[in-house]
Amino acid sequence: MIDYDRFRDDLEGAINSVIQRIVGDDLYNWDEDYITQDLLVEYRRRFRNIEIKIAKKTIHLDSNAYKLTNKLSAEEKFGDVALIVKIQYSDQAVEGVAFLEAKKRTEKTRRFDAIKDKQLERIYKNAPHANLLLYDYESIHNDDDYKLQQLRGIKQHGSLHAVTLPMNIAISSGLKNTKLYRFAHPLSHQILTRYFRGLDLDFQQETLDIARGYNREAGSPQFLLVVSVTPSHGSQGNVERQLDQRSPNDNLFEEL
Repeated sequence: MIDYDRFRDDLEGAINSVIQRIVGDDLYNWDEDYITQDLLVEYRRRFRNIEIKIAKKTIHLDSNAYKLTNKLSAEEKFGDVALIVKIQYSDQAVEGVAFLEAKKRTEKTRRFDAIKDKQLERIYKNAPHANLLLYDYESIHNDDDYKLQQLRGIKQHGSLHAVTLPMNIAISSGLKNTKLYRFAHPLSHQILTRYFRGLDLDFQQETLDIARGYNREAGSPQFLLVVSVTPSHGSQGNVERQLDQRSPNDNLFEEL
């Protein structure tokens, strides 16, 4: 069991270690898919089954990560990363999915050249809560635009190489460079304080089916992380059975 502050720091450390490893290899694998897959593998290795202590309560996390076996089956309607979160309270169970579209900073520039307006607009139309996920080979916390986050009280310890921002802000700003950081916060912050609390998720069964690969016409995300969040309480009774217990479509996904 680890306390919340330690888990937050360990999660940020895991994200940074993956990207710093790629940077140390002269950016040979500076590619969104490669980075995302390595991040999911590292997350699963460190945090597959853990307990987090928050004050006098305990939260259990159980996680599995998957990738699409055939990239040709991927669609760009919802983003290339999906995160299904199952939260089981003593008297209620909720399940939703978050979508992220990952983009890398182009080497030796301040731009994200892979950001395309039509793609972002398509994703936002299908997933209004979707986020843009930005990877940077330099530490973002030193960026002048990102330092504006200090006004919102977000503390950052050490390096920072992955941030998120709402898709609608990215679209409306029209920015495709590091000025996007003025609207962003750490990926670890988005996961812990938003997704794991049930925020910024889509709860429609149709959308959950798409994330799991059961709607072939709508396509599938390239990567999928499934996390069960269970706060400590007594017997769960029928609560567990209210959640969709299906695994991702094994004709499309393989476990990382």
